[in-house]
Amino acid sequence: MKYSIIIPAYNVEKYVIQCLDSIFAQDYPIDEYEVIVINDCSTDSTLVQIEQYQSQLVEHHPNANLIILNNDKNIRQGGARNRGLKIAIGKYVMFVDADDCWLSNNVLSVYGEYMSKYDVDFIDAREYKNIRQDYHTNTLQTFQYKYYSPVSSTDRLLVSKNLCSVWLSCYKRSYLYDKILWFAENVCFEDTDWRIRCVAQAERIGIIDLNFYGYRSNPSATTKVHNKKLLYDSFLAIDRLYVWV
Repeated sequence: MKYSIIIPAYNVEKYVIQCLDSIFAQDYPIDEYEVIVINDCSTDSTLVQIEQYQSQLVEHHPNANLIILNNDKNIRQGGARNRGLKIAIGKYVMFVDADDCWLSNNVLSVYGEYMSKYDVDFIDAREYKNIRQDYHTNTLQTFQYKYYSPVSSTDRLLVSKNLCSVWLSCYKRSYLYDKILWFAENVCFEDTDWRIRCVAQAERIGIIDLNFYGYRSNPSATTKVHNKKLLYDSFLAIDRLYVWV
């Protein structure tokens, strides 16, 4: 298996099908990647939609790999990603948020081509595109892309733009395991310290221009609700990083 694509899902009934459609529309052998969706105790129709999608997908593409995990309790994005990562079998790992989507159909082929050319711990795309709440497309385009030579961890840390966007990257699964890169669970901002630890420990990081990721600013997302818990979680992210250093 070449890729494992991990998607935490919580109350995303409006968007999850579009997310899955964009991944299974890739110009890449469908049996060479698995999609792991972790339903994190959704209270809307998210799980029903994913299960129906799985049934229809297998009917039309018997070799497709869509795995659904159901959490017994809500452990937020970090916990959901960890659970997916623990069962992933792909050589490379990518993360997608279920209310976002891919905009290009050549994501996996571009990342795979770069990994074949350069021996890197992971690859970062440099940009993403903000999409509207009502954004939808039935067809994906083949986007143009540009490769850059691998950089060191220091060079990447000095360029702070999109440094903590976990979903713009493609990681060697062995690298994540070797460096014990697990997300903090039951908190917001689980990706802040995780990404800095990920970058800081890398020897070689690939860089590409491929504006493939459609980021939807969801007003109901947990990080958009300002409260004491959110502030506390931001402090915890700083503390985790301090302890690690």
